[in-house]
Amino acid sequence: MPISQLRRERIKSAVDIAHHINDTEAAIDVALEMMGGLIQAIPAARRSCKVSAAEGQEAIDAVLEAALGLNQARRKLGVDAHGAFLVTSGRIGVPETSFGSFPEKSASTETVELVKAA
Repeated sequence: MPISQLRRERIKSAVDIAHHINDTEAAIDVALEMMGGLIQAIPAARRSCKVSAAEGQEAIDAVLEAALGLNQARRKLGVDAHGAFLVTSGRIGVPETSFGSFPEKSASTETVELVKAA
């Protein structure tokens, strides 16, 4: 495979992975937002129903543990995986860029042109 074709294939793969990462990060963010609503609703329901604070504590513990798990997933994907992919992209000659549907992320013109050419 010629080097230019290999480079285009690597960039195309990187773009695909970046889109999957961004979509997954967005899903985790939505889950965290929903989890926040759940965490807020639990004590409000307890108060309005006049239930002892001891009732359902195991359930609250489980919800908070799940929230921590979501946070850890966000960190592993959004920080650790991104950093690892950045190192890998440098090793294989893929330019550092940002991709995705988030307003703060935009693809570089060079990379977009390289992918279009592929």
